[in-house]
Amino acid sequence: MFFVNFLKSLVVPRYMSKYRAMSVFIAFGIFFVSSLILAIPQMTNISKNRYKLVDDQNAYYLNIFKELNDENINVLNETSFKLEYGHLTYGEDIEKGSIQYYDFVLEKDFIRIGFDTYDILDPEAKPNVLIFDSFNEIEKPVNGNKYLIVFYNESAIYYSPTFQKELKYQENNVFDFSKIEDGSEISYHLMDLYIPDINIQVSFNTFIACVIFPLLISLVLWLFLRSGGNTLSFKETYNIASISSIVPFIIIFALSWIFPHYEFVSYYSVLFGIYFLIMMLIINSKKKIA
Repeated sequence: MFFVNFLKSLVVPRYMSKYRAMSVFIAFGIFFVSSLILAIPQMTNISKNRYKLVDDQNAYYLNIFKELNDENINVLNETSFKLEYGHLTYGEDIEKGSIQYYDFVLEKDFIRIGFDTYDILDPEAKPNVLIFDSFNEIEKPVNGNKYLIVFYNESAIYYSPTFQKELKYQENNVFDFSKIEDGSEISYHLMDLYIPDINIQVSFNTFIACVIFPLLISLVLWLFLRSGGNTLSFKETYNIASISSIVPFIIIFALSWIFPHYEFVSYYSVLFGIYFLIMMLIINSKKKIA
């Protein structure tokens, strides 16, 4: 019986109104869990199609590494650098604390790939800034751009034409520069390193849509209805908002799986706002009549 009444409370204002007295922590929990779950379809789709994002959309300008020719790849093959277990490793031919970098002049663009082996555990050791200074002195190609990526012990710094980004290595991701056969392997590996940051951004976006926006719309709607004689407290309004959010959440969650290439999270706020407004107007009107 409780389950039937709960289902009715999702679409029938009279039943929904009964949840106005529940704990505000339950209401917040509904919003917070919704934000976590709503992020799953988009994160899954991005992870599954991450290489396609590079191929089709040139995500983060990563297609530039595909332009490395066989001669360029051979230069990298002769190095002993490897990324494994979340760290940069290298052979005995590389002196610890040294900086190695390789410049590649492409048809239109310029790429510098560097490896800085300074000891992060040594408080007196510092990253080699000369690689950046000399890179900044290089003139930008007339019809192209210049790119720089420096691999450190635990992360890499990537400079593209429009942004700078630190990419943390993954514990379970191994990349051996001596064994690569094509520049696309570098592009795809860097895209792998982007995934955790992308997931954080997706989670942040759903948190704003599912937690922050409902809080704000609840406050605005409560103030608006209060001026018209609404007797519900803000806590009661917020609690009703949490129940009102379930139907929009189910719709957007389902659509996100059915049409994975569309970002339906941005529509959640609109759908929730409209649905919540309708429920509150009906509930408020019935309370006035009562």
